[in-house]
Amino acid sequence: MVQMDYVPKLRVGSTPNDLILKASPEADAFSRQQEGVRSHRPKNPASTMQGARDRVSAGGGDCSDTKLVLSRHEIQFGKYSGQTFHWLLSNDVGYLIMILAAHHQERESGDLDTSPIKQNQDALSRYARLFPCVTSAVHQSRVSDGPSSEGALHSRRLGFGEHAGLSYREFYESADPVVQSYRMWLRRARVQSTGSSMDHLKRYVMGRDQKGKAASSPSAPPTSSSSSSGPSISSAPGGPVVPAPVVPAPVVPAPASGPLPADAPESWRSTLPRVQHEWVSRALFTRDQSGKLILNTELQSWNYPPGPRQLYFQPPASFDAFFQRPFFLWVPYRMWQCTISCPVCAHRMTGCGLYKTVRKVLDSDGWYFMGTEYLECRRCGKKLASWSRSILSQLDEEYRRMFPAVLTYRLSCDKRVLVQMRGRSLGSSAVRLRSCLVEQHTAAWMNSCIRFMSTYKKSMMPGVTVPPPPDLPEMDLVPTRQWILSAFATDSFARLEEMRAKVTSVFGSVLKMDSTKKITRKLSGHAAGTIQWVSNVGNEHGQVLMSVLTAAEGYGLQQMTSGLVRRYQQAKEEPPLVLYVDRECCSITGGSAAAALFPEWTQLVVRLDIGRFMRRLAAMVTTKSLPLYAQFMQRLSASIFTWDQEDIALLKRAKEAEGPGAWSRVSFKEMARHCRRHTRGAQETGRLIEETLDHFKSARDGMAILLDQERVEGIWSTQRRHLQCIQDPPGLQLYTRTGQLTRGGVTLPVYRCSRGSTSLESFHLHLNRFIPGTSASAMNIQLYLLEGLTRWNEDHRRASVERGDSQDLDTINQLAQSLYGRRLVDSCTGIREYTGELIGVNYLFSQTGRVLQELPDDPDVPEGEEEEEDDDDDFVEQEEGVDEGLQEFLFDTEFLSDTSQPRQPAKSEPANLQDAAQQECVDPDGSPGYQHVLNLAEYLVELRVAGRVTVVREAQILALWEKLREGDKGPVNYSPRYRDQLTQGRFSVPFTRPDANRLVEAICILLCRIHHQSRSLAGARISRWSLILRSYCTIRDGVLGNPTLRAKLCLFEINQRMLIQWFNWRKESQEGYVLQAHVPPDPMPPPRERPPLDQPLPGVSDQPGPSQAPDLPAAAGPTTEAEPANAAPSPPQLPKTTLWKRRKLEKKRQEAERRGQDFKIKAPFACVCSLCRQPKTKHFGHSRFFNKKSRTMFHFCQNSSGGRSVEDWLREKRREEGDGGGNSHKIQNGRLQVGFRA
Repeated sequence: MVQMDYVPKLRVGSTPNDLILKASPEADAFSRQQEGVRSHRPKNPASTMQGARDRVSAGGGDCSDTKLVLSRHEIQFGKYSGQTFHWLLSNDVGYLIMILAAHHQERESGDLDTSPIKQNQDALSRYARLFPCVTSAVHQSRVSDGPSSEGALHSRRLGFGEHAGLSYREFYESADPVVQSYRMWLRRARVQSTGSSMDHLKRYVMGRDQKGKAASSPSAPPTSSSSSSGPSISSAPGGPVVPAPVVPAPVVPAPASGPLPADAPESWRSTLPRVQHEWVSRALFTRDQSGKLILNTELQSWNYPPGPRQLYFQPPASFDAFFQRPFFLWVPYRMWQCTISCPVCAHRMTGCGLYKTVRKVLDSDGWYFMGTEYLECRRCGKKLASWSRSILSQLDEEYRRMFPAVLTYRLSCDKRVLVQMRGRSLGSSAVRLRSCLVEQHTAAWMNSCIRFMSTYKKSMMPGVTVPPPPDLPEMDLVPTRQWILSAFATDSFARLEEMRAKVTSVFGSVLKMDSTKKITRKLSGHAAGTIQWVSNVGNEHGQVLMSVLTAAEGYGLQQMTSGLVRRYQQAKEEPPLVLYVDRECCSITGGSAAAALFPEWTQLVVRLDIGRFMRRLAAMVTTKSLPLYAQFMQRLSASIFTWDQEDIALLKRAKEAEGPGAWSRVSFKEMARHCRRHTRGAQETGRLIEETLDHFKSARDGMAILLDQERVEGIWSTQRRHLQCIQDPPGLQLYTRTGQLTRGGVTLPVYRCSRGSTSLESFHLHLNRFIPGTSASAMNIQLYLLEGLTRWNEDHRRASVERGDSQDLDTINQLAQSLYGRRLVDSCTGIREYTGELIGVNYLFSQTGRVLQELPDDPDVPEGEEEEEDDDDDFVEQEEGVDEGLQEFLFDTEFLSDTSQPRQPAKSEPANLQDAAQQECVDPDGSPGYQHVLNLAEYLVELRVAGRVTVVREAQILALWEKLREGDKGPVNYSPRYRDQLTQGRFSVPFTRPDANRLVEAICILLCRIHHQSRSLAGARISRWSLILRSYCTIRDGVLGNPTLRAKLCLFEINQRMLIQWFNWRKESQEGYVLQAHVPPDPMPPPRERPPLDQPLPGVSDQPGPSQAPDLPAAAGPTTEAEPANAAPSPPQLPKTTLWKRRKLEKKRQEAERRGQDFKIKAPFACVCSLCRQPKTKHFGHSRFFNKKSRTMFHFCQNSSGGRSVEDWLREKRREEGDGGGNSHKIQNGRLQVGFRA
């Protein structure tokens, strides 16, 4: 067997250093074989290393020989992907030299890419350095490919792209607009690969620009480095600059429009369309006496293009004037001298030029463009564009309202467009809005095209040759409905505090409380499935005081009710007088569970909604399709209410004045509009309802009976006690006069009734329309809900304007009060300061421990990306590092004192591990050796700052790892990857929770202590869980990057969902330990054991003849002298069918033993209770009840019921079914107890 060697068989010429660069026949054959084969995904360095060791082991080599293992690494790129380094040097050294020459140049230029391909090339470079002749060949290749002579560069061809046939000189000096546009973009482009063809071309263009600038040539093209004679401008923090598409126009004589001046902002010339250049340069810029380009002194925000001329005597040379759009310049510091403070250090900010990005804003009939200024803090160096949210919030109300757009990362949208979606009705969806925008944009574009072509055609004369018309530009596409929804969410987020203040500024004297499930299934993401109810509180005007999302109806509502009480106290408003609910209005023992939620409001009267009361009585009807059902409900309503006789007489007089017979045709809706009703009193109502029941007791409609006789008595006996709960509170006026009408010369008042919770039921119908689509994230649901609540309350408030915004009304009234001494517009309520109450999803997340994400403050920086700042003075662009505060955001500052040297071990580290070992520590499960896990976890947590493992750190980590118990060193039991059904997503893969390994769990515990809350970066809110995952991934990458540590430490991958689930489970477990510490365990009956198969079953006899079950006592009585107290209880009496099945099973077992076969039986199915862990049988105190009204199965566990018997529970469930509630929710002592459902 040939011994393996790391040295390849290099093909050389006459001398050993004369390498043959041509590929061998074997390499050519392999390359042709790989053509058309799909490239595989590159492996990570760990897999590549393991594969190399496997090849060495299979070939009989020594795996400890690092050079031999390195030679057997697999190539992860190029046409020889799949071959080893050893094979490549033996068959194609020329390809190796080309790859390594480019790779070395990239590394020397500062490329720190750590992708699998780059790391594979690093390993190939280490292997090639083992052979001096190969290293020398790579060096010679780099020298020969260096800068060429000037003449050679002029004649060099591009060799790529659509201009591949042009030479460098022709490309630079070309006047073709397409080539000029590409040349302009090339100056700004960031070349990803150093040494590439594009990199050489850019170096040539930049060199020619510098030479032309030094020679002061007037014909030189615009340079990328701006001169000092222009206004200062800086680059936007954010992503790469994308060039604006340029429409290739035909060469026509004397173009009417040209580009911006050469010394204008370079970024403006690249991002602003060419058709805008000429008129924008005339409208915004001018030159001083020295010829320096400056902004006009008389600036205005809106700048409109001049448009085409009224008359053309010759064909227009360009279509620019026909397709120009307005330009909005936002410079509040320069125009109005506004005082703006730095959001970081509160120092006053000053102007430092124009912001480099020109934004494109979506309007109703097209697009317009917007530019702004750049502000800088001279103290901390912070730079911000004037349209950032932190700057806009500091401006006065009059200036802030002049800003017209809502900014997102890529595009922007005019506020006038998004206002059309604030109604949140069926006709204001994003789909409808986009269709309207497409129609209006198309009409505007077609009008411009028709006007240009008509003007061009009119100028054409017979016998006169004119150039052909240029190709018309294409219409810019309207963004998708998803982007429109995103822009609407951004607009709502900017008004978040205002909407919260509007919701918490609503009061009332008559409150209604109800819950719904309308939007429970729309919540998506990590919080999907956590919402069960939406609880709302309204007032007598139909407005909503509060809307919260909860995990169950009534669960945790004490925080919401406490916030309402505190709101009334802070505003010094009179407490409400009555509260209408749909259940829990009273109890048999006295008092009201609903009133217990508001203990501070002692005068609050709780009343039951009469509509719900009537629906409970309607449960005794056999079917609602009978004609007698309507008569029955009318009699019930007449038994409860009586009409005001004065209002009836006034309405009768008005109807009779209209004509004879008009009173007989009056409708119930008309009576309810002009007449008031009152309740009759508890005794009178009870008597009339009993008469109604007696009247319809035997009523039939054909063959069908209206009332179910078996349920009439039970339902009425249960609901009789609520007669007092449906009566009107004495002395309370429940009707509000909202207007008047004149009928037949008689003035009729128009009333609005505040009795019951009908207004909340109407709100529930519209609640589903507030949130478009079938699913939305938590942030979008929160914004849509707040927008809908605000709009709903504004629609129901009394104002003299049709659709006035409440913020505008308050601003108008404040100014009118100071100027005229009176309010200009009468409004129902004013906006107060936000009280801090949790609304909507925030309330749900406060119960589940989650944090609601927020949108970034700077629209020019995408969420989650680091912000970079550019310092530009006089058009000289210089890149800086990341924004100040970023390092403090990414890691903890306590470890930043010295990251270059390894941290010395503390008392709990290897230097003093002998003392720590004497203090044994156990984990929450009682397993010993936990102190070693904590010591290693504390040391690994420090890697989140350094991110790399030095030799000293590696030795210390290995010393700590050696002290772990064998169970902590063993493999991790991962969760199974196979699933019968995907949980969420098309390719969902289950992750492992941190508690699968004690070391990973300890690391997560320490990171949770460090990152105890969310943090903000440039206005972008980063959640606590993202910070923990970022730190953990840094630690994991550092360990996996070390070949020694990754073979010992098992730091598996975790995701945010598993992290949150583990955190919540650990928190609940700790609470359980606290609660169980002082609670004695309930006495539980001993579990019954199943007899083994080798013993006879009870009641089965080996003797022939009938088997009899053992005799059992009739009842369990007190112990006697013959029967000791600690004797085991006798088994229960078994049914005959069970005894027969067991005898049959025993015969089969004996027959199998006689034949020598294995006898297997199916384990009996046992349904175990989740509360007591006992079988769900009557013997162990379990029962169940099916509610026919709610179609719900309820289960009962006597061991967890606090001493309540099965009979009492069944009796209560039957009574609830008679009430018509059909729900097991019970409010006791301010908390809701939820029944155990199937």
